Amino acid sequence: MDRPGHLFICQADLTRLASDVVVVPCDGAALLRGAWEQFMPEGTIPVRPGWVRFPAHQLKDGHDSLTGRAGTVTELVATYGFTDIGRLVERVVTAVRRGAQRATPGAGRALPLVALPLAGTGAGGLAHRRGAVIERLLPALEKLVIEQSFDVALILFDTRDHAAVQARRDPAAGRRELGALVDEADRLGRLAASGGLSLFVGSGVSIPLGLPSWRDLLLRLDPARTIGPDDDLLAVAEEIISAMNNAQAYQEFMVSQFNRDHHTLGHALLAGLGVRQMITTNYDPCLELALDSIHGREGYTVMTRSLTEGEKPWLLKLHGDIARPDRLVLTSSEYQRLAEEHGPLHGVVESLMMTSHLMFVGFGLRDVDYVKLAKDVAATRNEAEVDGQRPPVGTALSLARNTFNDAHVEGLVELPMAPDDTLPHISARLLEVFLDRVLMQATRTGARSGSYFLDERFSEAFSSSADMSLRRRLLKLAHDASTFGSAGREAVDQLLRDLGHEAEESS
Repeated sequence: MDRPGHLFICQADLTRLASDVVVVPCDGAALLRGAWEQFMPEGTIPVRPGWVRFPAHQLKDGHDSLTGRAGTVTELVATYGFTDIGRLVERVVTAVRRGAQRATPGAGRALPLVALPLAGTGAGGLAHRRGAVIERLLPALEKLVIEQSFDVALILFDTRDHAAVQARRDPAAGRRELGALVDEADRLGRLAASGGLSLFVGSGVSIPLGLPSWRDLLLRLDPARTIGPDDDLLAVAEEIISAMNNAQAYQEFMVSQFNRDHHTLGHALLAGLGVRQMITTNYDPCLELALDSIHGREGYTVMTRSLTEGEKPWLLKLHGDIARPDRLVLTSSEYQRLAEEHGPLHGVVESLMMTSHLMFVGFGLRDVDYVKLAKDVAATRNEAEVDGQRPPVGTALSLARNTFNDAHVEGLVELPMAPDDTLPHISARLLEVFLDRVLMQATRTGARSGSYFLDERFSEAFSSSADMSLRRRLLKLAHDASTFGSAGREAVDQLLRDLGHEAEESS
């Protein structure tokens, strides 16, 4: 075995996630929800609103292996109508293993990625026993990835499902791959949980999707070009695009390279952190696709398409948006235009470094503008001390060592995922493992950690006497509070709702 796999946990829309294998739940005659149709071969037929069937198709032993219309490796598994959780888990694990054996890693991935939902808890008949399914499925998947060379992503669409699974994970998740970096991941997770973290997302997060790096993009624009390690990429871009002398052709090329309808696992992990303030230099829409699953399209703001409102999370696309290809920033003259016309945007970066801990993800800080901003902020923050320590400006999660190009910034912590001779797709996978650990810590210590605690569907997930005792007392409080008209009633009701309690309808 080359290297063991890893079990990733995140909240997302599985139909938007780029993966190599998808496990699709159905019944024994290949009846499935319409949302899964994109993973099926041509020939599905509608049965009733929201449902389709793959006709004249029977599953052998509850499984079948198919190739979807877009080349997807699809593993059908019959989970609908099951009440035997042990057999359901066996079927799901078998489907994951079989799918991984058929798959090869997609562009930019080090290991095949198998994605699956919390099977059996939707139309499968076990929606009311979610806790019991989690208790059996989670350890089975954790054991499977240690024994195999593929990654598994358990994708939860619901916030309570996500919190419950994160609470039940092996506390050592990620330690084998990350080593000493685990402590740093936990530190950043706690910052996210407390609201003290902001994000600056670079192109390293998009590598598993096959999107080009800056250098690769320029070579695709001009395949005959030779670009040395010390060349100024802004100047090279200026020369190449000036020589093209065709703005429409350039814009169409950029749209073809960056317009995507799926996102990576890294985007999903970042979106799940619940960070309110985010910046990206990426043109692609991948982070927005991941944020849609968490907040809904209207639940956050993309600047500068529109202005942020109130407490809404916001994403600033600093170098432009592929939705407006005439305003992308790639060349030296375009950078100059950005500095002259949109100086306040750089001020946003500076402000986040002053008022929060800024986590740079997949961004090597080669850009002298951002290095200078970080240095200026560090000089100001050096006047402040917390418990005798100077607080850091931020943390840079880079794919490899030496990405600062010797532009050291005091107070900015660089955490390379691997040595500088590591292949990018291997470093990108380690970055995903790191972010998975950050999200686990943020979810387990943040406000969402108990969102499932009083939800009866998860009651079988509680085995400790302390958990069961606390649940009983809180449920009694919910019953007793309903009989009082106290001024504190609304605050108590809100606490109970935050813990997953559903008030009974009054008759």
